[in-house]
Amino acid sequence: MKAIIAFAGGDREEPGLLRYPRASSERPGGDIVRPLLDDFWVAGPDGRHRCLVAPPARMRLFDAKESSEIGLFQPKVAQLIIAQFICGVAFLHSKNIVHGDIHLENILVEFPKAIDTLPDTEHMHNDIIRNTWDVRFNYSIQEPRAEAGLDTMIVQEKSAFEKIMWSTLEFEPEERATAEQLMQSEWMKGWDLPALEQSLKTRKKALRSVK
Repeated sequence: MKAIIAFAGGDREEPGLLRYPRASSERPGGDIVRPLLDDFWVAGPDGRHRCLVAPPARMRLFDAKESSEIGLFQPKVAQLIIAQFICGVAFLHSKNIVHGDIHLENILVEFPKAIDTLPDTEHMHNDIIRNTWDVRFNYSIQEPRAEAGLDTMIVQEKSAFEKIMWSTLEFEPEERATAEQLMQSEWMKGWDLPALEQSLKTRKKALRSVK
């Protein structure tokens, strides 16, 4: 359950937006959006709070990854998560809904607070050694997978992965890839969506065996 702070709860459109998307679409990604089960008001000492009720959520992806023995997702699991995430965002965009809570602090590692206050005139050393993309890629992705006995990215997958990463890191916001464009990318079609489709088939098969 989410309780909205009192002064912001009255005119928020969140309940309507949460009900609207799932009302109807067979477009991929609709089942990724958490449905709103109910909403109600509670009066407290600070005012009236609007409360939103949704199905229980599990742990954060970060916690799930860190709780594994090797601190990594299996490659297929990582592909499945990325596919679901992109499908969900693309679904919201198709309904003209922009999710304003997808930001660096809850998806990527948080920057030091000092980065927000560093003056433009602060002296920067030119002799700092910085890792290249290839060094970081091998250090953060390939080597941990190999040490854990997991499949590493093949050349074709690495190339497709780099394209999708660069397309989302363009400096100008309007030049960055949209969720819909990511859905059509080589990496999504070649690796992530197949992992998602295989997961759905396995799930359906398991449900049939239970029945």
